[in-house]
Amino acid sequence: MASHMKHQINIHLAATLKRPAKLRDATVNATDHAYAELKRRINCNELAAGHSFMQDELAAMLKISRTPTREALIRLAEDGLVEIRPRHGILIRCFSIDELAGVYEVLAMLEAQAARRLAEHGVAPDGLALMELAHRTMEQALEHRELAAWIDGDEAFHKILVSECGNEPLRKIVHGLWDRMRRVRHVTRSLRTLSAASNRDHAAILQAIRQRDGQKAFDLHFQHRTRSAATMLELLSRNNLLDV
Repeated sequence: MASHMKHQINIHLAATLKRPAKLRDATVNATDHAYAELKRRINCNELAAGHSFMQDELAAMLKISRTPTREALIRLAEDGLVEIRPRHGILIRCFSIDELAGVYEVLAMLEAQAARRLAEHGVAPDGLALMELAHRTMEQALEHRELAAWIDGDEAFHKILVSECGNEPLRKIVHGLWDRMRRVRHVTRSLRTLSAASNRDHAAILQAIRQRDGQKAFDLHFQHRTRSAATMLELLSRNNLLDV
């Protein structure tokens, strides 16, 4: 169920963003490879937050030369994922509760604006169908108590909403913030619980978009994101994950 939905969404997003869903290995240069692989390891907590690494150590780990590794680390520093310390290597950055709260606040505003735009300007039928598919996945996952499928549906709903809104600068900013939060989602994935309230929120947001009610879509999504953020921050605090 979840894998079928994710396959359809990946195809749709690739077309929406006008870039291939999968690049051939031969077209990926060493810097791009280093950047993608280091980011993956950071987001999966293989390179744990708070730990330091030397550049040569990372280059050896990736089996590539120092130059592309250095260039990849500069990009990761621009993303806010690492801190470069001259002569002392790099530090995998931690995100404090206060920093995460700030990111969630910005996400709430931007995603709510995306929902408003979808309602006021309309959404393509295939985009709306994918949002509905993500919502149905959450409903079925809730019924069968399948947490992983529910999380996949929840994340897909938000991704499609932003990708379909028609505001490219907004999309890029939100995707950058999501990227920074990927490690947090990975760390907390096993701690989350199924939420019927989130399903109801998504249903109401979809209805506002269908009714072309921009203000209602904005208000509903902002409230939904704000409540979700409060739940996530409380979860981190309760499990003593004050720096992620």
